[in-house]
Amino acid sequence: MATFPQVPDAGVGVSGEPIRGTITLQVPATPAHTAIARSAVASTVAAVGATADDVDDLRLVVSEAFALLLDHSHPDALITIHLQHRDELMHVTLITTTSNSAPILEKSLSWTVLTTLAQSVDVAVQPADPLFELTLTVQHRVQIPS
Repeated sequence: MATFPQVPDAGVGVSGEPIRGTITLQVPATPAHTAIARSAVASTVAAVGATADDVDDLRLVVSEAFALLLDHSHPDALITIHLQHRDELMHVTLITTTSNSAPILEKSLSWTVLTTLAQSVDVAVQPADPLFELTLTVQHRVQIPS
């Protein structure tokens, strides 16, 4: 499981209250839950005051990342999403379980979209007896207007 350092001032929400720490959402790994994940991330990104373009970009990033994980997730798996704003980057980590020890993500259209929009995209697969934990981490630069 990925670990995230606690950040004292991760961003300032539109209400003026700081947004701190990591926001975590866990949903079933089904196509029907893609919209929930997309909406939750878009709302969070908007709350830190990101531009409309960044909100739209991250909504698309989450849709494509979710689709990649759906293709490889184990039946009845969950997808856990960790979202954190640090410095000028929004860090989005999606984690699910899979029976595939070496999923190929890089040959899909979703991967192409992710790598085009994001600052960086990383994949990790680790044993989680008897399955494997598939982690997709995306970083996207966000502009916070002054």
